[in-house]
Amino acid sequence: MKKIQFIIILGLVILNIILCIKLWGYKVRKTQDINYESISELMFLNSSLTENLDLSINPFQQVIKENDTSYILLNSLINQPKLIFYYNEMSCTPCTDLELAKLDSLSKIIGPENVILLTKHTSAKSIYLLKRANSLKLKVIFIDARLDIPISNFQTNFYFILDKDFKTKFFFVPSKNYPDLSKVYFSRIIRYLRELN
Repeated sequence: MKKIQFIIILGLVILNIILCIKLWGYKVRKTQDINYESISELMFLNSSLTENLDLSINPFQQVIKENDTSYILLNSLINQPKLIFYYNEMSCTPCTDLELAKLDSLSKIIGPENVILLTKHTSAKSIYLLKRANSLKLKVIFIDARLDIPISNFQTNFYFILDKDFKTKFFFVPSKNYPDLSKVYFSRIIRYLRELN
């Protein structure tokens, strides 16, 4: 009887050890996956910053203002540096909602006249619903073509300052994994726009 109990206890101990080893291996693999994803994302953010900074945007690009049907030239809207939030309809909805909430708070500090939501989105109704759901009071501009910057080929939202010479400055791609970067970016934008006034 004691021999059977000993064998059962020994079997359970061995099974416990095997389960612990498998669980440890799973955690190690999971940590490596997270680190790889984090490193990949940081590399993408860094390359986006360097690729899309100080590029020229065509000032004669045709755009449509929200609640309008006629085309106007982009240069009729930009007479001083503006913060542009490029909204990509293919980016993840929770990520976009989070960014729009941050953008709304920022616009109250720097003034909504200094912020433009730019989108290639063609449905005014969708933008109306987006603005209503997020209580936005920003100017929305529709653009037919992609911007002449590399990041517009990706399914992501991004920010930049478009200066009066139509150059991109202070380029930034928000990340849900690094929310503190957004705070640093916004404080830099606030400081930059205040220095201009």
